[in-house]
Amino acid sequence: GMNGVIRSLSNAHFDFDVVTIADDNYPDRLKDIKGAAPVLYLMGDQTLLEAEKSMAVVGTRELYDPTVTDPRVIQDGKEIIERLVEKEYVVVSGLAEGCDTLAHQTAIEQSGRTVAVLGTPLDRFYPAENRDLQTRIAQDHLLVSIYPIGLRTFPSYFAFRNRFTVGLANDGVTVIRAGDKSGTQHAMNDCDTQGKTLYVLSHNSH
Repeated sequence: GMNGVIRSLSNAHFDFDVVTIADDNYPDRLKDIKGAAPVLYLMGDQTLLEAEKSMAVVGTRELYDPTVTDPRVIQDGKEIIERLVEKEYVVVSGLAEGCDTLAHQTAIEQSGRTVAVLGTPLDRFYPAENRDLQTRIAQDHLLVSIYPIGLRTFPSYFAFRNRFTVGLANDGVTVIRAGDKSGTQHAMNDCDTQGKTLYVLSHNSH
C-alpha cells in the first residue's frame, strides 16, 4: 500500500516538493493555461519558476541525425542558447532528445539556469540516456512534472508537457529546428494560443 511507496522513496532520498494550484507559490503564469495542472511536482530550485526572464526552447528530436539536420543548425542552436544565457534568461525545455537536450546542456555549460519540464513523473528517466542530465538539473536547477510519482506514462503526456513548457516561459519560444511532426508543432500552436512571441532560427524553412 501507500506505506510501501513512501518507504521505498525515502530510502532513495528522493526528495521532491508538491505545489497545488491553491498554494501561493504556484506560478501565476501557469494558472491561465487551458487545463492548468492542479498539482506540480518539483525537484530543485523553485525560485526558477518565478524567474523574470525565461525562454522556452523547442525543436526536433532528430537534431543529431545528419540525414535530417545540417550540422550548422546545431552550432547556431548552441549560439542562440549561449546568447539567451548571456542575457540572463532561464532556459525552459522538455528534456527530450535533440533540441531539448542541447538547450539544457548548453545552458549548464554556460553557467546559466535551466528548467526541465518532464513528460513523465520525476522518478522516471526518459530518454534513458538523459539520466545524468536529469539528475544534474534536479540538483542544481529545476525539474517540473505534473504527473505523480509511480504513474505509468502515456504519449498524450508529452503533448501536454509542451503546452506547459510554453506556459512557464515569460518571454516566448525559440524554435531551433522544426520538422518534428508533433512536439514542435504543438509548442508553436500553444505559443499562439497563449499569445507568446515565437522566434524561429532562420534556416528552418524548407
